[in-house]
Amino acid sequence: ARAALLDTAGAELLTLGGQPDRVLAVAFTPDDGVVTGGADGAVRVFGAGGRLLATARGGPSPVVDVDAARGIVAAVALDGVLRIWTADGLELGTAGGAPEQASDGSTDAFDRVRVLRGGVAVAAAARASGALLVCAPDGTPRVRLDGLGEAVERFAVTSRGDALLVPSVTGEVWRVGIDGEVTLLHAHGAAVQWVAVAGTGPAGADWASGALDGSVRVTRAGRVVSLEHGAPVHRVALARDAVRVVTVGADRVARLWDAEGAAVASLGGPADPVTGALLSADGGAYVAALRDWVAK
Repeated sequence: ARAALLDTAGAELLTLGGQPDRVLAVAFTPDDGVVTGGADGAVRVFGAGGRLLATARGGPSPVVDVDAARGIVAAVALDGVLRIWTADGLELGTAGGAPEQASDGSTDAFDRVRVLRGGVAVAAAARASGALLVCAPDGTPRVRLDGLGEAVERFAVTSRGDALLVPSVTGEVWRVGIDGEVTLLHAHGAAVQWVAVAGTGPAGADWASGALDGSVRVTRAGRVVSLEHGAPVHRVALARDAVRVVTVGADRVARLWDAEGAAVASLGGPADPVTGALLSADGGAYVAALRDWVAK
């Protein structure tokens, strides 16, 4: 097996060697390196030129998600364990896992991980138990939320990397800081399926959330705009400046909204379903949607 780095046109730039098995997860490092997680349970750190710098091994289970920032590498595997290393492969700490594998008796099986604010904290989400954990790089817990539901793995990270926005099955959107502070941002009338963050705004994050009752809330520079998609909302996307918003619902329609909350375009429907949508980074009026496996 091998992993390759491609440019935006699909041309191969370099090959990441030393992969004895399938690569299941990949992430960039802040210095343009790459971290991979393999089916062999190993996490490999590559420099910007593709040279293998370190290999970290925590167990035999395949790695399902990896992330890295400023000397910290974190991964979660099919055994549900969160493992954290230095960039040269020294293990710093672990958390979670199946009950028979976790020393603390935890029932968490983590599925997603992110390294926050230059490596000062690590966040992990467990879809099955609906738990979110924010911990120090050595695995020491800073804050934990339970009962959030399977959408917890769709948490979004603020552009400053100092907080998470976390959806809940009971309708809340929570802001969880890396310092452990937890703030309720909004309560929808139904389960929240998606949150999205843009890089502007006085707090470093304009954001949007969509729920199963069709409601969408967009907050930009402290101003709140409420939208109604007309069907349960499964996905929300923001342009970088948060001026334009796209929602995708159970009706398989993608709707584009302007800054005032007016729907300006739509795409898809039962006969031509949309399953996902994106906005251009500059907030342009076009929508990139996936329907029938074709990008439009």
